[in-house]
Amino acid sequence: MKMGQVPETAKRTQSRFGRSVIVIVLIIVVVIGGRFLQSRLDPAVAARAPECLELADEGLAYTNTCDVEINFRYCFTTHPATGFQNCQTIALAPNETSHSLFSEYRAVTNADGVYEYACETPYLPVRIQSYTDRHVDMDACRLDGEAP
Repeated sequence: MKMGQVPETAKRTQSRFGRSVIVIVLIIVVVIGGRFLQSRLDPAVAARAPECLELADEGLAYTNTCDVEINFRYCFTTHPATGFQNCQTIALAPNETSHSLFSEYRAVTNADGVYEYACETPYLPVRIQSYTDRHVDMDACRLDGEAP
């Protein structure tokens, strides 16, 4: 081997490292790009607004903290788990607070929690079957009149 020449094993290592970096970068670009395209092609994805809900200080009332009107859906969970009970959807303007859910909560037998979700209007919050696992439900937004 001549002086200043890189050994063959070092060249192979650099080549493998370079390919690995390219593969990792491509995976990241595909994931981020896919989410960006999904939000552009499916506006219901961009309509999700669970971060707009804040539990108010008064008993079980929720406030819309965003600058857009939202549709707020709430359900009561029960113990033992029998699914969601007494689900309701109400519209909340920016900075508007819902009525107190406390009396409704107490009326549900074995209630042990409140489940809430929100979407920007005109979309409605719904639970749908997961695309990847039919045993799992997930939150989604849909236009009124679309099948969930």
